[in-house]
Amino acid sequence: MCYFENVLLYSYPHLTNIISDMDKLVYQKAYSSVSNNISCLDLSEKIIKIIDKKDRLINLKIKLDEIFKNYSNEELLLLEQKYFKRKAVLKKLLEKFTINYSLRTYFRKQNRLLEKFSKSLNINGLSESWFLDKYGDIDWFNSLYSRLKHDEKIKQSKKINDNYLKTA
Repeated sequence: MCYFENVLLYSYPHLTNIISDMDKLVYQKAYSSVSNNISCLDLSEKIIKIIDKKDRLINLKIKLDEIFKNYSNEELLLLEQKYFKRKAVLKKLLEKFTINYSLRTYFRKQNRLLEKFSKSLNINGLSESWFLDKYGDIDWFNSLYSRLKHDEKIKQSKKINDNYLKTA
Protein backbone atom coordinates (compact mmCIF):
# COMPACT_ATOMS: atom_id res chain seq x y z
CA MET A 1 0.00 0.00 0.00
CA CYS A 2 1.29 3.46 -0.88
CA TYR A 3 0.67 5.74 2.04
CA PHE A 4 1.31 8.94 0.15
CA GLU A 5 -1.95 8.51 -1.76
CA ASN A 6 -3.91 8.48 1.47
CA VAL A 7 -1.88 11.44 2.74
CA LEU A 8 -2.83 13.38 -0.38
CA LEU A 9 -6.49 12.43 -0.08
CA TYR A 10 -6.75 13.27 3.63
CA SER A 11 -4.85 16.54 3.24
CA TYR A 12 -6.53 17.78 0.05
CA PRO A 13 -9.46 19.59 1.72
CA HIS A 14 -7.04 21.36 4.08
CA LEU A 15 -4.57 22.61 1.47
CA THR A 16 -6.35 25.94 0.93
CA ASN A 17 -6.29 26.71 4.66
CA ILE A 18 -2.67 25.63 5.01
CA ILE A 19 -1.68 27.89 2.11
CA SER A 20 -3.48 30.89 3.59
CA ASP A 21 -1.93 30.15 7.01
CA MET A 22 1.50 30.23 5.37
CA ASP A 23 0.69 33.71 4.02
CA LYS A 24 -0.14 34.83 7.54
CA LEU A 25 3.06 33.25 8.83
CA VAL A 26 5.14 35.22 6.32
CA TYR A 27 3.53 38.47 7.47
CA GLN A 28 4.05 37.56 11.14
CA LYS A 29 7.72 36.80 10.53
CA ALA A 30 8.16 40.08 8.68
CA TYR A 31 6.39 42.13 11.37
CA SER A 32 8.25 40.41 14.19
CA SER A 33 11.57 41.36 12.65
CA VAL A 34 11.33 44.70 14.45
CA SER A 35 11.44 43.12 17.89
CA ASN A 36 13.55 40.05 17.10
CA ASN A 37 17.29 39.79 17.54
CA ILE A 38 17.55 37.62 14.42
CA SER A 39 19.70 38.94 11.61
CA CYS A 40 17.97 40.18 8.50
CA LEU A 41 19.63 37.46 6.43
CA ASP A 42 18.41 34.63 8.70
CA LEU A 43 14.90 36.02 8.77
CA SER A 44 14.88 36.42 4.98
CA GLU A 45 15.98 32.79 4.57
CA LYS A 46 13.18 31.60 6.85
CA ILE A 47 10.61 33.62 4.91
CA ILE A 48 11.94 32.29 1.60
CA LYS A 49 11.64 28.70 2.88
CA ILE A 50 8.02 29.33 3.91
CA ILE A 51 7.23 30.84 0.50
CA ASP A 52 8.88 27.85 -1.21
CA LYS A 53 6.73 25.42 0.77
CA LYS A 54 3.65 27.49 -0.05
CA ASP A 55 4.48 27.41 -3.78
CA ARG A 56 4.90 23.63 -3.68
CA LEU A 57 1.54 23.25 -1.90
CA ILE A 58 -0.16 25.48 -4.48
CA ASN A 59 1.29 23.33 -7.27
CA LEU A 60 0.08 20.18 -5.49
CA LYS A 61 -3.42 21.59 -5.12
CA ILE A 62 -3.51 22.49 -8.82
CA LYS A 63 -2.39 18.97 -9.80
CA LEU A 64 -4.99 17.34 -7.55
CA ASP A 65 -7.72 19.67 -8.83
CA GLU A 66 -6.85 18.59 -12.38
CA ILE A 67 -7.11 14.93 -11.38
CA PHE A 68 -10.45 15.39 -9.61
CA LYS A 69 -11.95 17.25 -12.59
CA ASN A 70 -12.15 13.92 -14.41
CA TYR A 71 -14.09 12.17 -11.63
CA SER A 72 -17.83 11.56 -11.72
CA ASN A 73 -20.24 12.87 -9.09
CA GLU A 74 -20.44 9.39 -7.58
CA GLU A 75 -16.65 9.17 -7.26
CA LEU A 76 -16.46 12.65 -5.74
CA LEU A 77 -19.18 11.66 -3.28
CA LEU A 78 -17.23 8.56 -2.26
CA LEU A 79 -14.05 10.62 -1.79
CA GLU A 80 -15.96 13.20 0.19
CA GLN A 81 -17.43 10.56 2.50
CA LYS A 82 -14.22 8.71 3.25
CA TYR A 83 -11.44 11.28 2.98
CA PHE A 84 -12.56 14.88 2.68
CA LYS A 85 -15.51 14.96 5.09
CA ARG A 86 -16.60 18.51 4.23
CA LYS A 87 -20.25 18.66 5.28
CA ALA A 88 -21.34 21.46 2.94
CA VAL A 89 -19.83 19.81 -0.13
CA LEU A 90 -21.15 16.42 0.91
CA LYS A 91 -24.66 17.86 1.25
CA LYS A 92 -24.49 19.33 -2.29
CA LEU A 93 -23.29 16.04 -3.72
CA LEU A 94 -25.99 14.08 -1.91
CA GLU A 95 -28.59 16.33 -3.54
CA LYS A 96 -27.24 15.36 -6.98
CA PHE A 97 -26.53 11.71 -6.30
CA THR A 98 -27.62 9.16 -3.72
CA ILE A 99 -25.98 5.90 -2.77
CA ASN A 100 -28.32 2.96 -3.25
CA TYR A 101 -26.05 -0.03 -2.89
CA SER A 102 -24.98 -2.46 -0.22
CA LEU A 103 -22.13 -1.93 2.21
CA ARG A 104 -20.07 -4.57 0.43
CA THR A 105 -20.48 -2.74 -2.88
CA TYR A 106 -19.61 0.54 -1.17
CA PHE A 107 -16.27 -0.83 0.05
CA ARG A 108 -15.52 -2.36 -3.35
CA LYS A 109 -16.17 1.00 -4.99
CA GLN A 110 -13.92 2.71 -2.43
CA ASN A 111 -11.11 0.25 -3.23
CA ARG A 112 -11.56 0.75 -6.99
CA LEU A 113 -11.57 4.51 -6.50
CA LEU A 114 -8.29 4.37 -4.56
CA GLU A 115 -6.80 2.29 -7.40
CA LYS A 116 -8.08 4.83 -9.94
CA PHE A 117 -6.58 7.68 -7.92
CA SER A 118 -3.28 5.82 -7.74
CA LYS A 119 -3.25 5.32 -11.51
CA SER A 120 -4.15 8.98 -12.04
CA LEU A 121 -1.21 10.00 -9.89
CA ASN A 122 1.16 7.70 -11.80
CA ILE A 123 -0.07 9.00 -15.15
CA ASN A 124 0.68 12.54 -13.97
CA GLY A 125 4.15 11.49 -12.77
CA LEU A 126 3.34 11.65 -9.08
CA SER A 127 4.93 8.76 -7.19
CA GLU A 128 5.80 8.06 -3.59
CA SER A 129 9.45 9.00 -4.18
CA TRP A 130 8.29 12.25 -5.81
CA PHE A 131 6.06 12.95 -2.81
CA LEU A 132 8.82 12.29 -0.26
CA ASP A 133 11.29 14.35 -2.28
CA LYS A 134 8.98 17.36 -2.75
CA TYR A 135 7.00 17.30 0.50
CA GLY A 136 9.13 15.29 2.92
CA ASP A 137 10.22 18.48 4.68
CA ILE A 138 6.65 19.58 5.49
CA ASP A 139 5.92 18.49 9.06
CA TRP A 140 2.19 18.14 8.57
CA PHE A 141 2.64 15.66 5.71
CA ASN A 142 5.38 13.81 7.58
CA SER A 143 3.25 13.29 10.67
CA LEU A 144 0.26 12.12 8.63
CA TYR A 145 2.48 9.79 6.57
CA SER A 146 4.04 8.30 9.72
CA ARG A 147 0.64 7.94 11.36
CA LEU A 148 -0.81 6.04 8.41
CA LYS A 149 2.23 3.77 8.28
CA HIS A 150 1.98 3.11 12.02
CA ASP A 151 -1.77 2.39 11.82
CA GLU A 152 -1.16 -0.08 8.99
CA LYS A 153 1.49 -1.90 11.04
CA ILE A 154 -0.96 -2.18 13.94
CA LYS A 155 -3.65 -3.59 11.62
CA GLN A 156 -1.19 -6.13 10.23
CA SER A 157 -0.08 -7.26 13.70
CA LYS A 158 -3.73 -7.64 14.78
CA LYS A 159 -4.41 -9.80 11.71
CA ILE A 160 -1.40 -11.98 12.53
CA ASN A 161 -2.51 -12.31 16.15
CA ASP A 162 -6.09 -13.12 15.12
CA ASN A 163 -4.88 -15.76 12.66
CA TYR A 164 -2.60 -17.23 15.33
CA LEU A 165 -5.44 -17.40 17.87
CA LYS A 166 -7.70 -19.10 15.31
CA THR A 167 -5.15 -21.81 14.61
CA ALA A 168 -4.20 -22.33 18.26
